Amino acid sequence: MIRHLHPTDPPAFLPFKEAAGRARAYPLPMAISGNGGAFPAVRYAGAALSPRAWRSCWIKSEGSRIQVALRAGQRSGRLAWEVRDLYVHRDFKEAACEALEDLSAPAASAGARRIFIRIRSDDALLAEARRAGYVPLETETLYRVESSTSAYRRLGLCSAPMQLRPRAKADDDALFRLHCASTPLNLRMRSFNTTAEWRDGLEKPGRNVHERILEDAGGSATGWLRTANAGRGRYFEAAALNEIPDAMHCLLAAVLEMDTGPVSTLVPERSASLAGMLRDIGFEELHEYAVLVKALAARAAQTRSVASAVG
Repeated sequence: MIRHLHPTDPPAFLPFKEAAGRARAYPLPMAISGNGGAFPAVRYAGAALSPRAWRSCWIKSEGSRIQVALRAGQRSGRLAWEVRDLYVHRDFKEAACEALEDLSAPAASAGARRIFIRIRSDDALLAEARRAGYVPLETETLYRVESSTSAYRRLGLCSAPMQLRPRAKADDDALFRLHCASTPLNLRMRSFNTTAEWRDGLEKPGRNVHERILEDAGGSATGWLRTANAGRGRYFEAAALNEIPDAMHCLLAAVLEMDTGPVSTLVPERSASLAGMLRDIGFEELHEYAVLVKALAARAAQTRSVASAVG
């Protein structure tokens, strides 16, 4: 079983750091950088002594030897959790399965309906995560271009009659409909079934996040753009209705004209057309990740008896 950190755990952190190697879970900011760091012993030592921080950290140990250390918590709301840190001792690889499975209890108690984890596609840990009940959701590829200026020149101007405006809170329902229209049914069933689940499941990419809505001439939302300062340069996410010509072109143009430095994005496997556009204007493929999700049972909020006619 996993347990929270104890104030007596820090002496075991340094031996564990030497045996654990690099990070195995990649939340969005780490996925953007592409580099999984070594076990942050100092940060975990501080968490073990903090009345609040230790609540989001767990370890699995055998005696004084740490087998697994992980950190998890909400994405943007209580309905969706994610694994933010995962470090596994090289001699206890099978312990990752039990640790990930045990995480379901505190997540469900906190009201989560799903737990997400992003792992490198070539990591053997994928098998342990699947044994713990996590199912593959989609594969993502990190694309990056060093000069947004050169990419913008190759892309060209967007001539479609559309305009971008800042996102408002009232746009949630429209954006969820956009998500449903641009995401295959099997992925929607595994990830987000309601507007609240979708909103709570949004990842936090970095600093200075800005969101804008792409509207057509009639004022209908046809695309969504989110940008942030993350990793080395600017990161963006874009979604557009497939049946609207030039919608994705307009979103890319809006990103690339913002500055002159590096730009990166994570593209799911289902967005083959976007991946093709990025390669055509100079983006390079850097890393591939697998996103997995585990659904959690939720207690019914209320039950009541009703009469029903038979026959």
